[in-house]
Amino acid sequence: MTSKAAPILALLLVAALAPAAAAAPPANDPPTAAAPFEVYSARNGVPTERQAVAELAEATPDAGVLPCLGSGSFQRTVWYRIPSTQTPRELTIEASGRTLDVADLAAFVQPGPGQTVTRLPNACAGNGIGGGDSAGDRTAGMTLRVGAFRDVLVQVGRRGPLGSPDDERVVVTLDETALPVSDAPDGDRADGSAPSIPRSGLTTVQLGNATLTQEDPFVERCPAAASVWRRVRPPRSGRWTFSLDGADAGALSVFTGGHPTPDSALGCIDRQGPGPLVLPVRATKRRLLWVRVGTDRPVSGATAQLHFRRAIAGDHADAGACLPSISRPSVGGSLIGPRSARRLGRTRTLVLRLRVKHGPLCAAILRLTGPRGHTYARGVAGIVRGTQSVALQRIRRLKRGRYRLKVDALGVGAIRNPVPSTLRFRLR
Repeated sequence: MTSKAAPILALLLVAALAPAAAAAPPANDPPTAAAPFEVYSARNGVPTERQAVAELAEATPDAGVLPCLGSGSFQRTVWYRIPSTQTPRELTIEASGRTLDVADLAAFVQPGPGQTVTRLPNACAGNGIGGGDSAGDRTAGMTLRVGAFRDVLVQVGRRGPLGSPDDERVVVTLDETALPVSDAPDGDRADGSAPSIPRSGLTTVQLGNATLTQEDPFVERCPAAASVWRRVRPPRSGRWTFSLDGADAGALSVFTGGHPTPDSALGCIDRQGPGPLVLPVRATKRRLLWVRVGTDRPVSGATAQLHFRRAIAGDHADAGACLPSISRPSVGGSLIGPRSARRLGRTRTLVLRLRVKHGPLCAAILRLTGPRGHTYARGVAGIVRGTQSVALQRIRRLKRGRYRLKVDALGVGAIRNPVPSTLRFRLR
């Protein structure tokens, strides 16, 4: 090779390698190389948020990571890590760009500091989720609560045809708020430590200090910042109804199988009003059901009442929305079934046929009292109109004697009031 040919060959090699170098994926393309958020200061000099700029023009998809916003989402992704702290935190993550296309966001809560587990997304936001596509600034955003000593991996993505580098760029902001240090509630994790629903079918769920953990599957229709779990094995196959009463409970989801996954969800309901959430599902005898109570910003000491019973005719999914009547309602009706205390004592579900005048009843709490003034059965109903069957859960062995149904419900202004009831019967 001549001395003149050598420099020419070198220039050709550089020119050939230049496009490949320009097309190299960003350094934080894989989750194992997740980048940190950078701190920037507010006007008063105190950092209130952290920020990252995601360059997605040359990013690649993530094989083996579930795209939680559908098969067309997260076609180009990069990753960021939020390091753990010694206290629980509330994290709010938002992503926006200069175009009207909404970015894809997913969060993966880690089992501990420094770990990288991407088996199951725990929170997601993007097109059609959280109202990002309907907001004026087209911002994807999500809020999640995580416990102490837990990293969080954040996946940022784009979908659709590739645009220019400026159009593909996403600005991601992180706002982090420390939460009080306290023990997590029973059932904070979806594992063997989650309590079982007792045979009575009634249980109280503590919501204060709830968090998201790595076992929580994201369900598109029922997102939540934190959740608490319960387990139950139905004694028979068929339809079973879960109802959830409590203002701090924002979503109710039911899964089946060895552990909850997005594909094992039997149904979910997201709160749309102040009434009880009601969710009937089909279940198989003795096959494990996982019940997730979702919550967003529960106050300290917040609780919800979870009910589990055989479904009755007329049970349907109810998100708690109800418009009460201006007129004061009243309730009449009768017991459905045998009048014998012995025969009724064999079932845990009592069915009443209610006749409501000047209804509807909204977020009704039903209580059946009997001999010696004791309460023998309880129930909740989101909406009761006209003539309708409702179910009450027996909490005490029935005796011979007179029984009376007591009712209260939400009225105008969301004020709970007693409702006149003439439903009475005698058990022989």
